[in-house]
Amino acid sequence: IQNVVLIGSAGEVGRNILPSLLSAGFTVTLLTRPTSTLPNEPPYSNLPILRAAYNDNEGLQAAFTNQDAVVCSISATGNNDQILMLEVAAAVGIKRFVLSEFANRPDFVGLEDFQGPREMKTRIAKRAQELQDEKGMEWAGLVVGNFFDWSIKRFPVFGFSLPTQKAIIYDGGDTPITGVTMAHTGQAIAGILKLPLGKTNKHFLVRSVETTQSEILTAFEAVTGQKWMVENVNTRDLLEQGRAKKERGEKSYNLDLVVAQIFG
Repeated sequence: IQNVVLIGSAGEVGRNILPSLLSAGFTVTLLTRPTSTLPNEPPYSNLPILRAAYNDNEGLQAAFTNQDAVVCSISATGNNDQILMLEVAAAVGIKRFVLSEFANRPDFVGLEDFQGPREMKTRIAKRAQELQDEKGMEWAGLVVGNFFDWSIKRFPVFGFSLPTQKAIIYDGGDTPITGVTMAHTGQAIAGILKLPLGKTNKHFLVRSVETTQSEILTAFEAVTGQKWMVENVNTRDLLEQGRAKKERGEKSYNLDLVVAQIFG
């Protein structure tokens, strides 16, 4: 595998996968939506950029032709398009397709609120395996649980606000959690592409760290030299809050449910 199409390089995950693919020596082509904006700077400005709607059969076919592998990093809202991407990739002879998975395995038993996304993941993986059986195209999914460093920096509800030096500790803070850094996510994707043919067709589980909220808080206090303000929260209350937001139609409900699932 040498020539790789990266789908969704404008997104948070894609931006972190791209440097790892280039460092590993792959020849990368970027595929993005016609309306997406990419940075006008290296490495983007040094790479071929193709534009197509993700449900455009002909556009996908043109992008995948003469490529060896596809790495999909689109957000969960675009998951419906992955089945078409898989089918087009198999039809033009792609050797390996890395799914946009990243969270939990399809068979992960979590909150019933996420049953819909789990069912979609199951359909995508099932179709990928069918195409492997029919056309010989390999597939892989990368399971990270949560993007550890990005979640801390991006989402205050994850529990650690560096600007204010405040922490939210859930359920006492001693439940072990695992996570993967964005840099390690890119390295793992590159590693999957370097595997010999015949070594994929499954989900790969990776982690950068196993820790607790209490250990994270201790580390932040040591580095900043300050005692942080702590708010103790029960994940049952967070779960009820998220479900109430969902009933009211507030988009932020999903974050509450995700955090309750991680720390509960």
